Amino acid sequence: MKKRKAAFTLVETVVAMAIFSLILAFAYKSFFSINETTKASAEATVKVQRQRIALKTIEDAFSGLVYYEQNQSIYGFVADTEDYDYPSISFVSRVPPDFLGNKEFESERLRRITFQVEDDEDFGRSLIMYQASTLQPIDPLEVEEPSRWVLGQDLDTFLMVFWSTINGEWVYEWTETNSIPTRIKFEMAYVRADGSAAQVEDMQKREIVIFSESITKNMQNPTLPAAKGGGSRGRGDSRSRTSGKKPTAEQIAEWRKRQADRGNDGKSRYTDAQKAEWAKRMRERAQQKRGQQGQRGQQGQRGQQGQQGQQGQQGQQGQQGQQGQQGQQGQQQQGGGSDRWQAGNATIPGYTTINEAIIGYAELNGGSAPPDVDTLVNDGYLTSVPDPPSGNMWVINSDGVLGFQPL
Repeated sequence: MKKRKAAFTLVETVVAMAIFSLILAFAYKSFFSINETTKASAEATVKVQRQRIALKTIEDAFSGLVYYEQNQSIYGFVADTEDYDYPSISFVSRVPPDFLGNKEFESERLRRITFQVEDDEDFGRSLIMYQASTLQPIDPLEVEEPSRWVLGQDLDTFLMVFWSTINGEWVYEWTETNSIPTRIKFEMAYVRADGSAAQVEDMQKREIVIFSESITKNMQNPTLPAAKGGGSRGRGDSRSRTSGKKPTAEQIAEWRKRQADRGNDGKSRYTDAQKAEWAKRMRERAQQKRGQQGQRGQQGQRGQQGQQGQQGQQGQQGQQGQQGQQGQQGQQQQGGGSDRWQAGNATIPGYTTINEAIIGYAELNGGSAPPDVDTLVNDGYLTSVPDPPSGNMWVINSDGVLGFQPL
């Protein structure tokens, strides 16, 4: 008897194929679902990354903001937020080395940056950044078009508000002319992948603190001390470096010998009477100069103060501190105010050394005070200039009083 061979029946084959089809369909559905989820997650990640890059670019641009009050045509700060859907902000910045577009502008780090929302032909409503050279040619035909970058496409929201130090609150429109805000808030979001509007959880926010300081007129063009003769001279003017009446080598040698004879006891070699006479001559010279300049009202006031100072010196010639105080008053009145000028005193290191050289200079130059401290070095009265108080420069007023002034 022959044995029957084992085999699948038709029914078993159909059942097996049905089960395999179900498993395959389930696997395909799972794979498709995972693929769609991965794709959506990747798109969301890309959008978040684009948001971060855009906001980081804005932060970097504001980190180097430069603003001059007297040069609005070049350094103006302009914020236009009247149109809520299409705001813009423009300013000049010294951008960092890794800023977007540095390859195009090469070493030109000072550029005008503009962030603006506009409708792009390819990307729809987008955040656009423009960069242009700060200084443009005079001929408008030679002005180059600003370079353009799309920072964010399919934009849903771009909002900025400014901190007003005057009102003490956040404002949506910057109306404080000739100034820049100290803080700015930005909010940004893109349209969702399904085309719906952005939700609260999609919003990216940044608050930027602007550390840049407005360069005011006084900072840009500081008032320099008046030089000898009433004229205003710059720090590099060679006329302020020499007296024009250099003493002879013998006179300088004699003066240095007398200075060396003083020793290292730190005491002045001049008597109180000599110092009083020196201060008196300098005040009289200053009063005469003010009278020649026609400042009658101030002349009367300063003449009265000078008379009071002479009376005080006649009674108390030995009180050197009182003379320093009177010299400070005269210096403040003639030097432009106590906010810029400040008379020195013997407690400041180097003050006594320079003051002794000033008196020695006057002895050999007909009682005239030197125009500046550098003249004392150039004419041989000092070998070097002692360091002034930190952040200041030595100044010799026209009445011979030594003081200092902020740089």
